[in-house]
Amino acid sequence: MMIPYLEFCKKFNLSPFPVKNGEKALHFVFRFSLSISAAELWPYIADTSSFNRKLGLAPRTETEIDDKNHVTTTLIGLEQQWVEEPWTWFYQRHIQSNRTYSKGIAHRVQSNFILEPTSNGVDFYVNFSWIPKNFLSAFFLKATSPLLQKNFEKVFATIQSFVQENKNKAPTALKVANDFAKNVNLPALEKAADSLKDRSLNLKAIEGLCQLIKKGDDFDLYRISAFAVAKNLRLPRKDFLETCLESVRCGLLSLTWDVICPHCRGVRVSAESLGQIPEKASCQVCNVDFQTDSLESIEVVFHVNPLIRKVKEVLYCAAEPAKKEHIQVQQKMEAFQILEFKQKLKLGRHRIRATNPTVLLEIDISEEESAAEISWNLEGENQRYTCGPEIQFHFENTSEQVRQVCIEQLWWKEDVLHPADIFALPQFRDVLSREALDSNVKISMGTQVVLFTDIVNSTIFYHQLGDAAAFKQVKNHFVETYNCIQKYEGSVIKTIGDSTMACFSDPDQALRAAVELQSIFPQDRTDTSIRLRISLHVGPVIAVHLLHGLDLFGTTVNEAAKLQSLVSGGEIAFSELFLNRLSKNLVNLYRLDISEKQSKIISQEIFLNAYILNCFSTKASSRKTG
Repeated sequence: MMIPYLEFCKKFNLSPFPVKNGEKALHFVFRFSLSISAAELWPYIADTSSFNRKLGLAPRTETEIDDKNHVTTTLIGLEQQWVEEPWTWFYQRHIQSNRTYSKGIAHRVQSNFILEPTSNGVDFYVNFSWIPKNFLSAFFLKATSPLLQKNFEKVFATIQSFVQENKNKAPTALKVANDFAKNVNLPALEKAADSLKDRSLNLKAIEGLCQLIKKGDDFDLYRISAFAVAKNLRLPRKDFLETCLESVRCGLLSLTWDVICPHCRGVRVSAESLGQIPEKASCQVCNVDFQTDSLESIEVVFHVNPLIRKVKEVLYCAAEPAKKEHIQVQQKMEAFQILEFKQKLKLGRHRIRATNPTVLLEIDISEEESAAEISWNLEGENQRYTCGPEIQFHFENTSEQVRQVCIEQLWWKEDVLHPADIFALPQFRDVLSREALDSNVKISMGTQVVLFTDIVNSTIFYHQLGDAAAFKQVKNHFVETYNCIQKYEGSVIKTIGDSTMACFSDPDQALRAAVELQSIFPQDRTDTSIRLRISLHVGPVIAVHLLHGLDLFGTTVNEAAKLQSLVSGGEIAFSELFLNRLSKNLVNLYRLDISEKQSKIISQEIFLNAYILNCFSTKASSRKTG
């Protein structure tokens, strides 16, 4: 249904498309009524690249020149060029884009896509406002408008039918299945699959990956996010990640270490090895320079080997809302402009970011809090609000500069694969043994559990047995230690003399490994006199490159090592920080009573509340260290 343009603007409180002297604008407004919800429709509207492909529009090329994204495409065989401007949107409600053409059928165009919930579903409004180049351009736009409307109707029919028949499934109605008979080297794929099956991997993960490579949409294969695919396939993340990593070994996949802008989440550097990761990077689009040592700065992405299937990045639109899922609101504010709107935010922490210059404000969204009004003049930092999901915003740009305001959720990284997830796998050092960081680069591993083992009275042990016999037993002990740590999903970082350093992402698994290690070297074992003391601590760590390869560094590592001074054979020392991250079941199993804490001076600089778990007693129990 066609809607009068001014009526459309009034209905949604939109400023009419600006028209300069002598210009004549063409306005087209269509309304489509769908029997699905706005939430169900939004993923398809946000992914404008897939939508435009389904409409039958031509692909485009993008080139970044002088910090601007220059776009070239065709329309009925005629070349069109423009500089892409940042889009604006409100999550699940409204998307707007503006273009100024340097070549093509128009001078300018503004597009609006608005979702209005109804009692039966959602009404979707499509508006194009054109400033045509000439009479012929205007005639063409008028003539093709009915065809465009019909194409929209066909795409919406496809989406609606899929959503109604596939409730609670991933929004894949616009995906295009690959013709694998033409585009996939099937013998090579089958050979790689057989190699993976020989490595005792999850068979469903292997099958899921191979089916993705055979039939998957190019959009999904250009940058394969292992955790996102695992989620769609309903597979354990670790199982699918191990399959991807082993696929690198057998030549099915490759991986890149992508340096990501902390604001727009755009890829600024795609490094093919750790050594190519720069210490610093910049994003000219966001006008920011940033270090690459934060947890969010690097994503690990897999790619299909082109000898098996050639995958190219084909774009049909900028698709900004889909590429920046963490941004709930993005709006441009002119000098001295006032912007008022109501927005419902998801639960969790959000950040409001204003550019030119960059200033920040944080919001914690909780169901227990009531609705709120937030007024901000885009100045000052380190302000924080706690409120309910429904918020009335009042923004005022008090400067003479054009600024951009974004409301972004800070928990978008749920499905992002970080270096820490790779480093923690035992396969990493096997598959990617030659990987090495530049000496100046540090990579955040986020929060990790650090475990140290040490042989008690090793000097006496060597003296009694002699170097050769002692070394043989120590070597065997390293094998048993490595196998135990791997069993509980830990990663051995290095050995130091007769000590081992490992890391875990799960505190419960780390404690289970420590207890089992003590059971492997019990008090009554007769074939070796090796007994271990173990320490556990948790906190942020960074990965660096030292002489022997990748290593962990930071205060957490130092404190974990210092804790060893508190224990002897058969005992495990751990910090109160570590205890607080354990599940209640494990705390109860080992009778770890938090009331027993007592400050213990580890050194003149380090103070930790420490606990001791004695695994050689008849009933494993904790004791305070005082």
